[in-house]
Amino acid sequence: MAASALVTQLLVRAHQLLNFAESNQLATISTVLGAFILWFLSARYNDLSDLPGPFWASITNLYRFFDQWTWSPHLNHISLHKRHGTFLRYGPNVVSISSPDAIPIIYGVNKGFLKSEFYPVQQPISGGRKVEGMFNTTSDKIHAAFRKPVANMYAQSTLIGYEPLVDSTIRMLQKRLDEFADGRDLDLGQWLQYFAFDVIGEMTFSKRLGFLETGGDVEGVIVGIEDSLRYSALIGQMPWLDYILRTNPIIRLISAPTSYVVQFARNRLSERLASGSEKPTNDFLSKFLAANEKDPVSAPQSHVFAWTVSNVNAGSDTTAISLRSIFYYLLKNPQSMRRLREEIDWAVKEALIRPGELVSWATSQQMPYLEAVIMEGMRLHPVTGTILERVVPKGGREICGRFFKEGTIVGISPWVVQRDRTVYGEDAELWRPERWTEAGEKERKRMDGAFLGFGAGSRTCIGKNISRLEMFKLVPWMVGNYEMELADPKKEWDLLNAWFVKQTGVIVKLRKRDWSA
Repeated sequence: MAASALVTQLLVRAHQLLNFAESNQLATISTVLGAFILWFLSARYNDLSDLPGPFWASITNLYRFFDQWTWSPHLNHISLHKRHGTFLRYGPNVVSISSPDAIPIIYGVNKGFLKSEFYPVQQPISGGRKVEGMFNTTSDKIHAAFRKPVANMYAQSTLIGYEPLVDSTIRMLQKRLDEFADGRDLDLGQWLQYFAFDVIGEMTFSKRLGFLETGGDVEGVIVGIEDSLRYSALIGQMPWLDYILRTNPIIRLISAPTSYVVQFARNRLSERLASGSEKPTNDFLSKFLAANEKDPVSAPQSHVFAWTVSNVNAGSDTTAISLRSIFYYLLKNPQSMRRLREEIDWAVKEALIRPGELVSWATSQQMPYLEAVIMEGMRLHPVTGTILERVVPKGGREICGRFFKEGTIVGISPWVVQRDRTVYGEDAELWRPERWTEAGEKERKRMDGAFLGFGAGSRTCIGKNISRLEMFKLVPWMVGNYEMELADPKKEWDLLNAWFVKQTGVIVKLRKRDWSA
């Protein structure tokens, strides 16, 4: 009997425990389900619920993440805005805007729209810690502190002094291109990147970095930058992932990783400091160091390092992408190539250029069709292929007739706004450099206002004038000195959008141009 009673008691207790577990399980399920419903409703039906866009974009940033993972989100942005109009809900709290009228509101000086958390994901790593810089900080105050000591170094008037360095790099490029002037296939896009990297090397360190000489990557920095761009473009859609994957304290305990570009810049900096008494005095690094020596408070050593990293990190890909675009579209449109060559020949007849010689910056500024070709190349293929995100400031703001509350992420894609037909004409999706020469003063002002090739407002790319100097000198020199054609005129190039929209497959055949003909 005692045993039977014990068994009965155990069974009753077991039944009670089972009921308790079931009730708690139901409570847990109910809690999770309730939380999910609350999250769904708050995401889907917040103050952006009236805006059109993909359903999944309204409830989760995973939509943006997987859109980026296609490596062609710029094409989706264009398609979605064609379907939905000015405002596109691209995330639960993210709005893409297509109107050029929004540019001065969002990106204008002192408008209060700060960069979103997308940008710190682009900060390179040194010893497991992020290296904050001028471009990737979200703080306007920190940005100003980085920019003020060096702004004059990047002014157009200052950069003219660097023209001989660009000239020497063009001569090195000429030496390498002449090796292919027998009709062999040449990956022009790759050599343009080597050129851009070596120009930055000359300007920053007073020596080419070896890309043209070796005809290849140096210390793996090109691949390193590409990997970094892929990471930041993808993880930047859900920035909290960056803490888990890259910068949390546990990772720093296990290892202290350093980005390729940081190590590359550090190596160059170490070489300079170890070079003895005969150091250059007119390159960027010497000016950075002089600024530090003059005012170590405003220009601390950490800034010197960040400025150097920034030059290397952003100074090559951006210019190379624009140069590829210019040459690709010239080769795809022989009538434009002919017209540009006619302008070059005119400059020769006017004794502004000597046959076979380099084109000076001053001369290039007297060539309106050259400018039109460069602007059209950058318009039709912007370097940046995602939304330039900003956060609506305190109190909210009205943009293009709609009010957005503070904290909303808004932005414009250059690939969308630079195809706006109300600005660039009904043929805005086609290559036509003449639009820049035909435009009246009012039209040209509006075209320039919708152009985000170098950003806008106080966050305009500080290296803009470096890039322009390279393009305005290299393009006329190459068009004037080489006959070029695509190896396969029917083949399109390949694009990969990892923040920068990089091209591959610009394969050409070239031969030296006979100036006596």
